[in-house]
Order: sequence, then C-alpha cells, then structure tokens
Amino acid sequence: MANGSVIAYQRIYSAMDGVFSFGGFVLVYFFLYLLQTNFALRLRFHAHLLNIPLLGFVLQLAAVDRWTHTLSVLVQTGVPWVEALHRTGEATQSVLYQWVTIQIKDSVLSGSALSTALSHPFSISATYALPAHRLFPHDLIQMIATGEESGSLDTFLSASAHLLDQRLAQALTSLTLWMEPFLVVFLGLLNGGVIISLYLSILQLGQVI
Repeated sequence: MANGSVIAYQRIYSAMDGVFSFGGFVLVYFFLYLLQTNFALRLRFHAHLLNIPLLGFVLQLAAVDRWTHTLSVLVQTGVPWVEALHRTGEATQSVLYQWVTIQIKDSVLSGSALSTALSHPFSISATYALPAHRLFPHDLIQMIATGEESGSLDTFLSASAHLLDQRLAQALTSLTLWMEPFLVVFLGLLNGGVIISLYLSILQLGQVI
C-alpha cells in the first residue's frame, strides 16, 4: 500500500515537473527575447542588477575597472576625448555603462570637466535616474578631479585603475566565500533529488515485476 502511494506520487510529480519545466523554459525565453528587443528594459535590468547585495558591487567594480583602464590608456596615447570616451564605453561590455558614457561624453563636449560629468545623476529613463555613486566610486571621481587640477589626468587614471584591480580581486574573494554555503546546500538538494528519483524508479520497477 505504501509502495503504491509512493509510485502514484512519483507519477504525479513527474507529470507536474514536465509542466513546470516547460512553463519555466517559455518564461525564460520570453524574458530574454524582451531583453534583446527592448533597449529600455535591458537598461533598467542592468541598472537593477547593481542593487543585488555583493554581486552588484562586483559588477560595478568590474565595469568601472575596465572603464578606467581603457580611458587611462587612450588618454596616455593622445586619443581625442570624443573618440576616447566612445571606445571606453564599448570596452566595458555593459549596456548600462555604454549609455552612461554617452551622457558623460555629451557633458564633456558641452564644456564640463570629466570629474563634474561623473558627479551628476545619470538618466536611465524619463522617470528613473541613478546617482553617480551607484556607478562610479566617490574616490575615483576625486582622483580624476585632482588629476585635472594638476594636469596629470593620465597618471591619476592609471593609479585609480590599479587600485580598482585590487578592490575587484578582494570583492571576488568575498563573493566566493559568501556563495560557498549556498552552493553546498544546492548540491545537497540536487543529490537528494537524484537519490529520491532513483529510489522511486526502483520501487516502480519492483511494482511492475
């Protein structure tokens, strides 16, 4: 009787699992399709990723690190500001930072200093803006301002880039340590599910025989 109940439960679970798996696949596919076709949604999605505890901080540091390194190299080689900022935005490989860099470039072209352009909130949509500190660390903006005042912007950008390298390495280490308990729990649940599935299959086979 107990085996019959377990087998019945296993059949129901298998049927529902197929339905939920298909439904989940459809939802994920539809969401990814919207992200690819709707720029505003993709921009908001990348902006909200920065709000995820620790992971958002790592994503911010990774993008800013690439942004600072690229701009530092381009400034040192004498590339004009417009082209340098355009290439810098593309180098981040982030649609959010590409969009923000366009706004920074427009501010610089209108006569603002780079540090001033980095200090203003960045428009994500008509009703949503990100404060500067959510995208660029305050000390980076201060270093750039000091470099502009002293005429050694390339030197201060290079120093900031190396400092960001160290911060990113520390943040990745912290993220790894933070994820370890969740990975252990996930693997335990996964292994438990596999064992239960095997056990139910053996029971079903025994019932058939």
